[in-house]
Amino acid sequence: FNALSAGIVMGIMIIPMVSTLSEDAMNAVPNSLREAAYAVGAKRYQVALRVVFPSAISGIVASFILAISRAIGETMIVSLAAGGKPALTINPLDAIQTMTAYIVTVSQGETQQGSVEYNSIFAVGLLLFFLTFLMNIIGRLIVTKYAQQYDWKMKDKFFNLIFLLAVMVGLISLMVLFIDIISDGYKYLTWDFFTNYA
Repeated sequence: FNALSAGIVMGIMIIPMVSTLSEDAMNAVPNSLREAAYAVGAKRYQVALRVVFPSAISGIVASFILAISRAIGETMIVSLAAGGKPALTINPLDAIQTMTAYIVTVSQGETQQGSVEYNSIFAVGLLLFFLTFLMNIIGRLIVTKYAQQYDWKMKDKFFNLIFLLAVMVGLISLMVLFIDIISDGYKYLTWDFFTNYA
């Protein structure tokens, strides 16, 4: 049981999600673009690589971002394959524990409420939320940068307003939680706290 085997299992697990979402993105490319490329004498692989793929790149990138966000939050498969030892290590052949499994382990009922270990699950949950939130923001920026509009009109202002409101609510929540965590337990944060769990 080690981090490398968990990474291989997660890599295999997200392949269907990436492939189906990427296929949907490529199928959404209008046939008029394909037919125009065929009309100027392009071969099938040229149409696929130079017309369909660039047109669907935003959906393909979004599928990767979604799959990575799902892999970050996965608990059971990684817990079984990674070994379940809470340790901060760079070596992929050592046993590790995921953030969500750590939250479950600490909140089983044996940890005293109000202790540093109990409060650490909120810090870990905040970090997990922040990582997923950051991945979604990066995905949104990449998708909007490479998005190509064809025959349909998107309500860009409405979606941008919703996105901006979600970012503001998320950042305000993160700031409140971060200030609360730092004010209560900053003096207990040491390297041993992050690397050793009793």
